[in-house]
Amino acid sequence: MNGMNCSGFWRKIRKAGAELLAWDARTCAVCGRDIREGAVCRDCARQLAQARILRAERLEGIPLYSCYRYDACVRTILLRFKLGHHPWLAGPIGSQMASFLRSRALGFSAVTFVPLATGRQLQRGYNQAELLAREIGSQLGIPVAPLLRRVRKTKVQSRLAAEERAGNLKDAFGLINEEQRLRGQRILLVDDIATTGTTVLQCAKPMQEAGASVAAIVFARA
Repeated sequence: MNGMNCSGFWRKIRKAGAELLAWDARTCAVCGRDIREGAVCRDCARQLAQARILRAERLEGIPLYSCYRYDACVRTILLRFKLGHHPWLAGPIGSQMASFLRSRALGFSAVTFVPLATGRQLQRGYNQAELLAREIGSQLGIPVAPLLRRVRKTKVQSRLAAEERAGNLKDAFGLINEEQRLRGQRILLVDDIATTGTTVLQCAKPMQEAGASVAAIVFARA
């Protein structure tokens, strides 16, 4: 196995977050080849190991945690999850996000998620951020609360240049219950990917204005 013994290989994969290998999918979530167990084949697990970052940073004062660098392998998984009608991937993806948070002994009052535009959610059948939030909440024993809504229509962020993204989402999110007070609450915001960080910042804004402290976690960081 390219000079790496079997035990060394599995140690490497475990360190890289091999929760993906614990899920039964029959086909690899990355390359699509048939597999007997797990969510990814061993070759793709090795590529994922190389993309693992487990990064903590601050985005204008908001803690942002990310598990993977957004490389080709991770991109494929997220596209399958979001657009390929594979909602089951919320299990292994959310499991890794939960493991990262658990390793840092972070405590939260509630978990929430980036709301998806109504039309896109109807077309897709689910909101991938909500599925991840519910998986994280379940694994960490934290209540999941849908706190946010979109208050106006926006363009698809991925189709915009970096300099256009901030304006596209400016004041685009609000609380579902505008009278809700979150003072003293520590809220974890969940999304699948962060690029410029605009979505995280704009979603955090109404929660902060209601008195909450906000941290965010994403599976991938571009």
